[in-house]
Amino acid sequence: RDGQYHTEEMCRMCESKPHSWKAAEDINQCPGRCSKGCPRCEAQYWYGRSEVCVFEEVTEMNCDTALGDVQWIYDVSSALGGVCWSSDVVSCAEHGGVVKGCSGLERNQCYNSETELGLPWQVLSCFWNDWAPCTDQAECVGQGECSDWQYQDWYSTDSSSTDTKVCRIEWKHGDHWGFPDYRACSCSNSVGYYEDACIIYGIDSDACTSTHSGQMVGRATSKTQCEDIKACFRKTDFYPVITAVSEQDCNNADKCDDTVYEWRSVHSWTDGIWTEARHQNLTWRAREMIPANTWSRFLSTSQLYSIAQKAIMQMVSDAFVSETRCLIEPLLAIFNASACNCGTDREKLSGFCAGAFQQAAILAQATWFEGAGQVLKMNIATASLNTSQIKAELTARNLDFLKVGLGYISPYLNGINSAASGNRRNGVSLSCTDFEIVKNANNEVIGQVVGAAAVIEGVASSEVLLCIKIEDSETIPQCDYKYTVLDFAPGLSNNQPGLPLQASITLDKSNRACGTVSALQSSIAGSLTVWPILRTSDMAPYVVWSGPTVKREIVLSYASKDLFTLKRRNAFKESVAQVLKDKGIQVSDTDVVIIKVCDSNGCTTFVNRRRGMRRNTDSVTVEYQVQIQSGVDASAVESAVDDSTFTDSFETQMANRGETVTASFPPPETTPVPTGGDGAATTSPPLGGETDDDDDGGLGGGAIAGIVIGSLAGAGLLGAGGWYMASKGSTSGVAAPLNPVQAPGSVEVPGAELSAQTTYKTASGNFGNERGSGDATALLGHAVGKA
Repeated sequence: RDGQYHTEEMCRMCESKPHSWKAAEDINQCPGRCSKGCPRCEAQYWYGRSEVCVFEEVTEMNCDTALGDVQWIYDVSSALGGVCWSSDVVSCAEHGGVVKGCSGLERNQCYNSETELGLPWQVLSCFWNDWAPCTDQAECVGQGECSDWQYQDWYSTDSSSTDTKVCRIEWKHGDHWGFPDYRACSCSNSVGYYEDACIIYGIDSDACTSTHSGQMVGRATSKTQCEDIKACFRKTDFYPVITAVSEQDCNNADKCDDTVYEWRSVHSWTDGIWTEARHQNLTWRAREMIPANTWSRFLSTSQLYSIAQKAIMQMVSDAFVSETRCLIEPLLAIFNASACNCGTDREKLSGFCAGAFQQAAILAQATWFEGAGQVLKMNIATASLNTSQIKAELTARNLDFLKVGLGYISPYLNGINSAASGNRRNGVSLSCTDFEIVKNANNEVIGQVVGAAAVIEGVASSEVLLCIKIEDSETIPQCDYKYTVLDFAPGLSNNQPGLPLQASITLDKSNRACGTVSALQSSIAGSLTVWPILRTSDMAPYVVWSGPTVKREIVLSYASKDLFTLKRRNAFKESVAQVLKDKGIQVSDTDVVIIKVCDSNGCTTFVNRRRGMRRNTDSVTVEYQVQIQSGVDASAVESAVDDSTFTDSFETQMANRGETVTASFPPPETTPVPTGGDGAATTSPPLGGETDDDDDGGLGGGAIAGIVIGSLAGAGLLGAGGWYMASKGSTSGVAAPLNPVQAPGSVEVPGAELSAQTTYKTASGNFGNERGSGDATALLGHAVGKA
């Protein structure tokens, strides 16, 4: 306004909220602002007044003497035929008048103000303002709003009512995509389809509850009401709600992955935010004559567009390059090797061909800018940097963006692992020893690689969070009985694994090894190579255990041995050790060694032993041993692992480590045999479990047991029809009667470790295994065991 800022003292503005300006001489004229309205009853603004003075007992004849500017207005509804009133509310009380206004009226009263105040609309007309400005911070904070706009009955004609509600019908079934089944919500009334429920407008409570089995719901007036309605959500979907899923199922990680689904409120509550007002001083400049034109720099929008376009096209091209490399990488590796070794001009490519058989295959590319953390993914590995790390890289290297690549190096490359490469090429079965290429500072083998190396290019100094895939034991056999610690090893200049980092590594749900590695630990500038490895706990070569052991088998409810991953094997060893510790036996998880895992398709051997095991069709059988350290009682270990409560305790410990599994002891295998009395067939439990293929010509353990048992039977020391079995898993078998009534007692059989497939016949003659024989008078034992 002309003259509004005519002095330097008036050269300031009132800022009541961001970018909201007005002139104000002092702070009292500069109130704060609230982000929400404070609903109340107000007078219509065109009257220019919010209150009036009313003389309720004054007639028209005496009205002009009541107050200076008093007026009379006719009103047929009034007992006096009209109302005597004045706009002077200051002197109202001393002249016997009553001040009346819209302030303080409730919503329904406000819409009926003529009746409530007893004033015709010509004097004062009120209306309800939902967005009236809040007077102070306390009033503002008390206001808020829920996002449940669908519960507003837009079809209600009664705008004065605060109790407008709609009929809410919860979704009972989702469609085959998991979204609401809209066909289940249809009727002749106005229908709204919303993510959490079917909503019908314009019907009464009786129709809602009886006809549609719904519930009348209105808009929430508090945060508690607003957040009361909850549902199961996908965390990343555009339409995230999953209908007809209970809270119990949504929070059950076995049914709904907790990294993908969550149970939360459908609506959100927004509190009122108060912005304090402040005076913003402006710049006072005296009037003067200045040049009309100035020469200055300005922003070129065309160049700005060109920079943005180049950045976007750079990111788009990264995606195409990554896709193309993934498609043709196997061919490129072959062509590179062929060209470098067989090409006529290979001398010209000496720089490119250096270590051609050891080069990393970069499959994924990305361009990272400052401002947000980034993750680069491929099947073998993922690499990520947070916001501050990307900023530090750009600042230190004076770059506008990072050009990052992620690739891998195969553990089978001849220049890196000649043993695995040669055996694989010649069709020889691989073993874990083929991958023992991890060495300590003394050049001693202390571990093996368990997957391909991840290679990240373009990061010079930051710590990178890497997750690298651990291959299954069929692809890369794992000597985790030797090497018990999961670690990372940086790649050397020849890409072979260097000295282990001794880092803190964890296994995620996808059986990937995850840990943080600094790019400064790389021996190649601008490129970081990391191998996932298993190593010894003390960084020294593995020493074969020569002490006593206790061997057992246990059946787990995994459908396949392929599911018995490294993470689960570690949990298995920790659980067995913890069960023993709870019984007062001091063992560590490194004392528990997994020997073999079998399912219906065969066995995976973790220790080089020749041993037969049963194969299950719907579970896996794990053979393991506990190494008995000095001071540990072997009989106590045997008693603990054979105790009937062992499997329950084991399951509890596995559950504590995030593994839900059912464990049981292997059932005894039976073989039909004749009795010693009437010749009728009976069944005997197995007499052991270990086989020996050595061609030593000696007597098997089962044969020795046959001698002892046969001799006892021939001497009449066993009851008629009494049969005995020897226990397995110890250096001496214990013969116990199959039928304790016919043949009570037990007999010690020294040196017997009997086969699980042993049969007996009542006959005289030779006995033994395929390569050893002997004589017996009562039994012919066909057993395979240790001579």
